[in-house]
Amino acid sequence: MEDIEEKTPIQKLRAELSKSCPSLPDYKIIEMCQDYGIQYDIPDSNTLRVFMILAAAEQKLLTDN
Repeated sequence: MEDIEEKTPIQKLRAELSKSCPSLPDYKIIEMCQDYGIQYDIPDSNTLRVFMILAAAEQKLLTDN
């Protein structure tokens, strides 16, 4: 039987955030770019995923406090 490594706290958080990623419409991505001072370009799938994880993290911060 293989040893299963225990996940670190950050790996657990990343897994939790990945499960709760919202689907973001274009206007929400544009809004996030404006809020963070990021130049908006049409995102590729990786960039879109980062925005979804960021939105999930923001939501977690708002609901856990």
